[in-house]
Amino acid sequence: MAAAFTLFGMVACSTTTASAPDSSTQVSEPPTTFKCVKQGNGWATIGEKGNFTTKSPLITWDSKEFGPEYTPDKRCNIVSAKLTKAVVDNGGKLGLLKIKVGSLNNQKVVCVIKDAQTSCNDGNTLFTLNQKHSDKPAESLQKIFQQYSEGSASNSKLDQNATSDSILLKNLVDLEAGKKL
Repeated sequence: MAAAFTLFGMVACSTTTASAPDSSTQVSEPPTTFKCVKQGNGWATIGEKGNFTTKSPLITWDSKEFGPEYTPDKRCNIVSAKLTKAVVDNGGKLGLLKIKVGSLNNQKVVCVIKDAQTSCNDGNTLFTLNQKHSDKPAESLQKIFQQYSEGSASNSKLDQNATSDSILLKNLVDLEAGKKL
């Protein structure tokens, strides 16, 4: 298709051809992010992706065991930000990110790891398990995320692709269109 433009008495011609859109300029899907929301008398970490929100909270925060410095809402905000950062660092995708139980500084912790990582460290730790959960960390990991599958027909999403001490993050993030808590 040719176009001619007259500019100050001069004619300029341009020839353009139609082509397929460049894949590098195509709009990519929004990343999954996490945020802390008020839920009843407590706080909850939820996942969002565009107009989609998790059907159930990933984690609810009600323990005051960690004292006034780490209130439930503060821990909720910290962990939500760390989960979002892990996804951003993974190219905006949940991919093979796992929630894992491990040890750090002689304490049982929950961290988020990429598929090739095997241990928790200062950079990937989400939170420290409280005394009640630290005795049986793998079992506690399943219990912490148990509310995810309550009300669903099966709990298989927690067990699918999970080892005794880890859960695939994408199995926990079940998104539903337009649902806002």
